[in-house]
This record gives sequence, C-alpha cells and structure tokens, in this order.
Amino acid sequence: MKNIEAFTLAVDKGSFSQAADVLGVTPTMFSRYIRELEYSLGYKLINRTTRKQGLTRAGECYYAYCLKLIATAKEAKEALHHLDDEITGSIRISAPVVFGNRILAPLVAQFLLQYPGVYIDMDLSDRRVDLIEENYQIAIRIGNVLDDGVVAIALPSYQMVLAASPSYLNQHGIPTHPDDLTAHNCICFSQWHASRFWKMSNNSKEYSVDIRPRLVSNSGETIRQAALNGLGIALNSTLTLKDDIKAGRLIRVLADFKVASRPMHLLRLPGSHVSPAIDLFIQMLKTSLAPKVAV
Repeated sequence: MKNIEAFTLAVDKGSFSQAADVLGVTPTMFSRYIRELEYSLGYKLINRTTRKQGLTRAGECYYAYCLKLIATAKEAKEALHHLDDEITGSIRISAPVVFGNRILAPLVAQFLLQYPGVYIDMDLSDRRVDLIEENYQIAIRIGNVLDDGVVAIALPSYQMVLAASPSYLNQHGIPTHPDDLTAHNCICFSQWHASRFWKMSNNSKEYSVDIRPRLVSNSGETIRQAALNGLGIALNSTLTLKDDIKAGRLIRVLADFKVASRPMHLLRLPGSHVSPAIDLFIQMLKTSLAPKVAV
C-alpha cells in the first residue's frame, strides 16, 4: 500500500521530491517505492527526466484504479471506527445481593438501554466467585481482594453501620462505648469476621473490639433478619439497614462512632485488551457509584 500511496502522490505533486516530503522519506527511498511498484506490475508507470515527469499509458490506467483503491481503504478505516459507535457483546457479572439489587440493577438497566447491542448476565450472590473458573468478566468485591490473577479497580468504600431492634436494646441495654459490645450478642458477615475485630473511630481515636458473635452468616439478609427478630447487634452495610433504621424497626447503635468502612473493588479478568462493552461498563460504574454507595 505504501508503494501505491507513493505513486499517487508523485502524480498529484508532479515531483518526486515534493511527494517524498509528504511521506516523510528521502527522495532516494521514494524512488525505490516507485521502482518496486513498477517491477511488481511489470509496466513502466512514470517517464521521468531531470526536468519533468509524465505518466505512461499504463500509468494513466493504473492511477485511476489507485484512486479508487485509496478511497475504498479510507472508507474501510472509517467503517472500523464506527464499530465503536455500535457497542456489542456479552458481559457476565457477579455482585453481592443487596448491592446488586439496590445499586447495580438500575445502572445495568440504564446501560442496556443506552447500548442495545450489549447483553448482560448478572448473578447476585454473597459468596466469593472465581472469575476465571466460573467465567465471569466482572465481579464486585466488598472486603479485601484475595483473588490471584485478576485486575482490581478501586471503587468508593462500602459504608457500615451497627444496629439492633428496639426489643433487644430494651432488654439488654444500649451500649455507649465500643468496649460495651463484648457484653452483647453480636451478628456479622462471615467474610468480614476473619480478624474477629470490629473497628471504629471517634475524634481521631481508633477502637478495635474483639468480638465473639452469636451468629455469623455469609448472607447480608440473614444478618438483617436476625437483627429485626431481636437476636442482637448487627454489623451490616448502611445500604442494607438504612430503610429499617429510618422506619424505626432498627435503632442505630454507637452513632457517635464511625464504623470502619469496607474496601470495594471491581474485579476483571487480566489482559491489556478489554472489549469496548466491558470498558464502557467499567467507566459507567466508576462515575456512577460515588454518590450512591456512601449512604
């Protein structure tokens, strides 16, 4: 293609030296392009002297076809660029249940309306999935990232809260200091209880309380139901419990203390090439989550 481009430039400019400048090569290299093209075709295309140049009959015929070829190549390149405007493909996503239902589902619906050629399979589960073994392209992970061989993209932290039912607090009393939690029934998420310590802060002072929970579960909804039924004080996401707190079904505990938030990441499969659909979905999540997660 470079030889054809050189030939058409030579005709258009009427000079090898001017055409060579356009291509950014030396006149000697430019002359080589023309010789190689003529040799491959078996025809002389340009008659050239030290003062002027002109097309041979074969050159006139070939030039007309070269213009069509270059125009077609340009159209083909533009068509490839338009593929970015027609985003297509399938995305398999894993996300925690509450987060998926309340935050991710509306965003997925908006994304699919914007890109009709994209299909999404969204699996909601509070367990840790293996992206590679289970063929997920994206997973939302709350808590520390322990996965090997994946790309982790930081998202806004997942806010946490302590809450209990009015009946439990009436019977067992309301804790006023983090250390009081050791005398209470506590409920927490299994993946977040690996260190056994509940961390919180107040006026820049950090507290770490060693908790022996009465109930540990891998389901945020199980923790919520246990708290609603008066079992004890639950450590759960603000997103899960905020409606119950607002309605008075649960009461926030140790409200003057900030419970340590959980890191949240978007995990994707490794590799430098990411499909346009997945890349756009990731960018959408990064820009949309900040005002929605910090409840």
